[in-house]
Order: sequence, then structure tokens, then C-alpha cells
Amino acid sequence: MPNGPGSGKSEAACVRICLSAFRQTDNPPQEDLAYRAMQSAAFAPAVSREHRLAELDDLHRRGLITDDERRDARAEALRA
Repeated sequence: MPNGPGSGKSEAACVRICLSAFRQTDNPPQEDLAYRAMQSAAFAPAVSREHRLAELDDLHRRGLITDDERRDARAEALRA
């Protein structure tokens, strides 16, 4: 089977080489960009104010946030 233009083997090899070269540059791969976009607040589901306050209370109760962090976060949630 020939490896000339249009053959599956040469196209696959070219894609592998191009992806390898792209990943070695400062440009992040598209998969990383998509992952970061999906983790952003723009794609996060809306959380009700009541749910956010309960979440903060739970974090505080479990000792994961301090009194000051809880107070500040509650104030911010109530402003939103």
C-alpha cells in the first residue's frame, strides 16, 4: 500500500507530527482550553442564594473555612 498523498498512513503521521509540534509550543492544546472553559464560572450552574449560604455554613461547621472567611463570603453572597 503506498504512502503517497491521500493515503491514511501519511495523513495520520502528519497529524501526529503537527500535534507533537503544537504541544511543544507555548500554545496550550485545544483540549486544555476546552477543559478550562468548562471549569469557568460562565458554565457553572446557577446556585441559589439560600444554597450558597447553606454551603458556607457547612464549610464552616466542618472547619474548612474560618469565621472571617465565612462572614466575608456570606456578605458577598448576600450582595449578589
